[in-house]
Amino acid sequence: MYANAYDDEEVDCDDDADVGGSDDESEDDIHNSDFDDVSSGSDYDEDEVTPRKATPPAYKEEEDPGEMTGMARVMFDAWVYRKQVLDHPNSIGSWMLSIDPDIRQDVKERCVEEHKQILKGVVLRLHMSPCPNENYVRTRGVKVSELDAEDLWGVFLDEWHQFKTQSGDIYGKPEIWEDECVRLGDSKRWHRRYSDMTAVLGFTAMRVTSKPNGIGECERTWRGVKEVKGGKKSHLKPRQTKMRSICYVSSSMERARLHREYKLQRDAQCEFNMEDLEFNAGLLKHGVDVETLQQKSPQRIFRAYVEKWEEAARHERKDDAKDGILRKYGGIRFRDPVNGKTMEVHHKECFWQGAKKSDPEGETWGWHVEAFDPADSEEDEDMEPFDLEIVHDNLEGVVQKEDIAFFYEEHGGK
Repeated sequence: MYANAYDDEEVDCDDDADVGGSDDESEDDIHNSDFDDVSSGSDYDEDEVTPRKATPPAYKEEEDPGEMTGMARVMFDAWVYRKQVLDHPNSIGSWMLSIDPDIRQDVKERCVEEHKQILKGVVLRLHMSPCPNENYVRTRGVKVSELDAEDLWGVFLDEWHQFKTQSGDIYGKPEIWEDECVRLGDSKRWHRRYSDMTAVLGFTAMRVTSKPNGIGECERTWRGVKEVKGGKKSHLKPRQTKMRSICYVSSSMERARLHREYKLQRDAQCEFNMEDLEFNAGLLKHGVDVETLQQKSPQRIFRAYVEKWEEAARHERKDDAKDGILRKYGGIRFRDPVNGKTMEVHHKECFWQGAKKSDPEGETWGWHVEAFDPADSEEDEDMEPFDLEIVHDNLEGVVQKEDIAFFYEEHGGK
């Protein structure tokens, strides 16, 4: 919807830069020493890294280091140089529209006209044609998309003044400033709840405050770099390290998301309260068999016959055919027709029986399941091969280790 200010800046840094220097070194030598190793090309590919010379930053009056020299001066210059990247328009907009009490106080004390002009650029960029903001300006009787640049900025300033002074029809309600989001500093969620009646401010605030302006993203990225760059991979080049760390962090975030979803589903299944009891009582009044409805569905379905795909797979000495057999039969328990013992199919091992001249029709050659007595052990020497049909014919009366529904006919009979 709008250009991301993060993508417009790219800074190349070198951890091994020589930041030390003698007293005879000039100020420019100290500033440019951070990039000497990069420009030398010793550990970098010219195609991968484009070094950029650091220029002495232009200090503001309150940032003037004075007579600071040596390592302190180098660190101070590095911070001021990096600060130029951190003070991008989105972060300034997030600062001015934050609902955190401490940040709001800081805005009152330090916000100047320069910050307002930067925020104006953000507001105008978010409303560039075709304007995605479909809100209606009630005070002017027009849509936001019909306003010119100055009128748009004027509407925003009116709403921002009410937000800053906690006044007006929207922001003059005391209860909205006691919301839990204020204590947590969750500006995006707060604006989504209470700024949706504004024409411009809410639209802008929900986009600039949703950006992660803290150091959490940096910490996660650095953790990813440490995971992929170490040991034999300690000499990875910058581009390789960047791509590997992105893959690692993305994978970790996806695993965490799946774990949260699984936990929420599991917690939801465990909840049972008075509303459930009242619902069951209502069903009983209408003659519904509640106990039958409460029975859990089987965790697994086993078709106790040779399926069509098995006809070909059982005679193919391929890994995918073997995996298919294991997925279907692994963990199934049956009765040994010879000694009557309960056997369990191994979930990792199968036995391949080669074709014989005495069996021209191919009825006994191919993949066979290997089973063991679960009361003894799971060692290889204790396993025996069994034909698939033997498993099908000896399931009745055997207690399984999981809830399994058996289908004995190809068309659905139980």
